[in-house]
Amino acid sequence: CRHLMVSLSAVSTVVQCCFFFFLKIRRPPRSTLFPYTTLFRSSRLEDQEVGGNKTYVIEIKPKIAGTPYGKVLIYIHKKHRVVLKMEFFDGALKPLKTLKVKKLKKIEGKMMPVSVEMKNLQRGSKTQLEVQQIEPKAHLTEDDLTEDAMKA
Repeated sequence: CRHLMVSLSAVSTVVQCCFFFFLKIRRPPRSTLFPYTTLFRSSRLEDQEVGGNKTYVIEIKPKIAGTPYGKVLIYIHKKHRVVLKMEFFDGALKPLKTLKVKKLKKIEGKMMPVSVEMKNLQRGSKTQLEVQQIEPKAHLTEDDLTEDAMKA
């Protein structure tokens, strides 16, 4: 089990952007508008509860070959519109990883994840993200979200 201590902004950025990065896509040419809908298709599944909370469930499947995940299920809190859980499946559609928000906290009027756990179901490992310091207006760059930056 690895524990990473990061700012609130990093946690919310990771959770909110995970479904784009799960495809590990190449950056589109700067000269064109690049529609993400050409890379994956999404559909809304039947609503479910996660930890007693009513959620919308979105299924995302890649349209391109060579992606690390065959599909991702995203569970979004109905009232607060924040991701509570994500399930990642491998290319054979076997469960691979789960991301669960363990704790939400109201920050500047919005519910934000302050404790997140990612489990690799096939390896048996997990990573726990805990917020130590809250900087809601922090400006993060791509360099701030590298593994080396999070170790510092």
